[in-house]
Amino acid sequence: MTQRESHQYSGVVIHGDKIGRTLGFPSANIDPAILPPSTPRGVYSADVTIANKQYTGVLYFGPRYSESGSSDVLEIHVLDFSSNLYDTSITFQLNTFIRQSLPLASKEAVIRQITADVTAVRQLH
Repeated sequence: MTQRESHQYSGVVIHGDKIGRTLGFPSANIDPAILPPSTPRGVYSADVTIANKQYTGVLYFGPRYSESGSSDVLEIHVLDFSSNLYDTSITFQLNTFIRQSLPLASKEAVIRQITADVTAVRQLH
């Protein structure tokens, strides 16, 4: 795990595929173009500000694989938060790099990996 240089980003939460919600990890999707192209793909701990309140997040920036190929996504699972964020502007900062993006073969593998990522981020805070 490596620490990132501090820089805050702001973006509006957009509708995604709603996959995280079905896995038990709802996420705020933001246009991935907000991050510099040189940003390493993977999972980060993140500080997230929503309506002037601070939260911890598990941020994923990397490819979303589908039948039509892959494209980058930016999604943040905000820990201990459950309100609707669509069309809300949020601010976030990438903190510790947790791991590189991994192709995962099944829904169960995705759930196991996200659970491990959430545990890793919680241990940092």
